Amino acid sequence: MKIKLLLLLLISQNFWAQAPDIDWIRALPTPINGGYGHDILIESDGGIITGRGNGSLLTIAKLSPTGEIIWEYDVDSSHPGNNVIAVLAGADSDFFLVCLSSDEINLVNPFPTIRKLDALGNVLWTREYRSLIGTELYQAEESTDNGIMLFGSYCNVVKLDGEGTILWQQSPTFFPSTLYSSAFKLTTDGYIVTAFNITDTFDSMSIIYKVNNAGELQWLQQIPIVNIALFYLDTDADGGILFGGDTSWIETSGTSDIHLWKLDALGNILWTQSYGGSQQETLTGIKSVTGGHVFMANSNSNNGDVGSNIGNIDIWLVKINETGEILWKKLIGGTGYDLSYTGYPITILDQMPDGSLIYMARTDSSDGDFTGIGPLIGQFVMKMTPEALANPTFSPTEFVAYPIPTNNVLHLGLKNGVLVNTVTIYNQLGQLVMTIQDAQKSGQIDVSKLQTGQYLVKVTTDQGEAVAKFIKE
Repeated sequence: MKIKLLLLLLISQNFWAQAPDIDWIRALPTPINGGYGHDILIESDGGIITGRGNGSLLTIAKLSPTGEIIWEYDVDSSHPGNNVIAVLAGADSDFFLVCLSSDEINLVNPFPTIRKLDALGNVLWTREYRSLIGTELYQAEESTDNGIMLFGSYCNVVKLDGEGTILWQQSPTFFPSTLYSSAFKLTTDGYIVTAFNITDTFDSMSIIYKVNNAGELQWLQQIPIVNIALFYLDTDADGGILFGGDTSWIETSGTSDIHLWKLDALGNILWTQSYGGSQQETLTGIKSVTGGHVFMANSNSNNGDVGSNIGNIDIWLVKINETGEILWKKLIGGTGYDLSYTGYPITILDQMPDGSLIYMARTDSSDGDFTGIGPLIGQFVMKMTPEALANPTFSPTEFVAYPIPTNNVLHLGLKNGVLVNTVTIYNQLGQLVMTIQDAQKSGQIDVSKLQTGQYLVKVTTDQGEAVAKFIKE
């Protein structure tokens, strides 16, 4: 039921979602031979599994929801060349570490390798797939039957069961063999692929298509833009498809923007949008989250959609809604080089059940967002608070919760005539502790049963949302 609150203070007519705050940053020891953080997996208990490394040494670790390292191991490999492609959930609490391996350090004649590990990180078995030698592994996903789908560089797809046995392989016969795939997404009735065909003049044709479980082409869209590699792709709950890329791989002027497309479940283009500044933005990922999508990029622009660069290359996170409008954006970095891995459609950002975001990247900064954490040269994992707990961007005088501190009753100050749908209260951990669907007409909320501590109260109205802090004694 909508309730009118008393005339107290003015509230803004327009509300923008607030970018999440950084909750914690945890440095990850970099393998001896360097390497990038290549994938993360959020487990049902809130634990965070990371896989990283290059060369002969692979490193896996599990972090707690608050960022403490629970265990960490170097996984011995007999192969001089390795890239971590994916960390995938298995049956029960097991998981898989999927790599692209080679008998040479520069990954000549690569082939997939998969390790199955238990909940403590112990390797249960290792499988090599030398029959697939020469096929660059681009992506891997867990299937609904606890198996694994491998997606290769020339649009070839391999299905494995939970013990690593190859069940079937598919390669498209409806395209030229020069078509180079760049991103895949598994669906309940097949899979979606983005790909491009590079000519001798380095002009490219990019396409996106869907194949059903029988390997039959369902639909295809050619993208009306040249010189763009569509490396990233995700779907949403209603079957919509968001995909995109950038032109940084072909640009020589140092300028590049992010280009995104939204399709419906049948492959019809709904909209296209570009984002960026006057310098170079490199897309590094797309993730479907509650209320929209977040895309990740590396940026050195100081204007446009980006804003003010912190120094050198920064990490740029942007949340958009289902029509491509920017809901919030956040630059993360210091004066050094802060960036996420590019070139593979890997999972470097994921969302926890409480709405918080987990992000993994690389930095050599010791100031800015990394002040007091370093020296931090290498990999890090970052947790960002749920949006409901982020500090509001509007002036605190536009909405007030008082008195502070309070013992029993919390008063809400809003513009007269604003219709309130719900009031929600969150504790410092981001946990929802109270929901009021019919807030008192007097603008008072009984908080006497809350434990002592700091809280955030979020008011959802017919004119937007507002957030304020208060303290319960």
